[in-house]
Amino acid sequence: MSSRFPPAPTAFTLLLAGAMLAAACGSSTATATPGGQAGPAASSPVATVAPITASQLAGAAAALDTLTSYRFSVTVRGTGAAMPSAAGMNGTFGMDGTVVLKPQKALSVSMSGMGDGMSSGLAVTYTIIGDSAWMQLGGAAMPVPAGQGATIQQTIDAFSPQRVFGQSFDQYLSGMHQVGQEQKNGVVTIHLQADAQSLDALARAVGGGTGVPGTWKMDLWVARDGGYVVSAVTSGSYQVNGAPATMLVQLDISGINDPANRVVAPS
Repeated sequence: MSSRFPPAPTAFTLLLAGAMLAAACGSSTATATPGGQAGPAASSPVATVAPITASQLAGAAAALDTLTSYRFSVTVRGTGAAMPSAAGMNGTFGMDGTVVLKPQKALSVSMSGMGDGMSSGLAVTYTIIGDSAWMQLGGAAMPVPAGQGATIQQTIDAFSPQRVFGQSFDQYLSGMHQVGQEQKNGVVTIHLQADAQSLDALARAVGGGTGVPGTWKMDLWVARDGGYVVSAVTSGSYQVNGAPATMLVQLDISGINDPANRVVAPS
């Protein structure tokens, strides 16, 4: 990229959960205080809803491409030893965007908490409409030079809801069980939670194979009609070498096919 533009966000969140968990558990001497798994949230019975298979859940992120438009947010947060080293002083990475798929593909995405030198804590906004792209960092938007739009698109793809969902949930989908039918982000959804075996696997991933007992939770909400992901949350509370630590990876989809979802070229 031209020197006029700060570098695109680093790939520290390409493995959103993994990067943070690795930072939390780099020491082989980590110890943890066991905790209980939170019970299912109150919801309507799902007896009349056909069970969702792991293979169907695997397509929940890709199903977003069947929509006309939507808004999304991604949050990665760690405290204590779980603080992502690349996520700025507040230990949080945030991303909010609007995606329009029809009639013309366009998107606007803002990222913050990337810890990128002087830009740490500043929001970087990318706008892409067709073959044109703009970037804004604390001031007027600047057109991205021809040929660099593809690089911006690749960066955004690395932080897309599809990638976040895949990196955080794919290996645990066979352990998700339905616990209720709920309204979530304005959509009628099927609520699923990870079983004990999947939570144990998550703890082992955090502990580099040895396990870090604590309070772990994985929740997933999938649209009853359409099968697309509406929300996904992975969280943990534990101790590393006697110090408390927490982690959170959260994805939310909202504004499904809302006519107000518009992406306009910056002035």
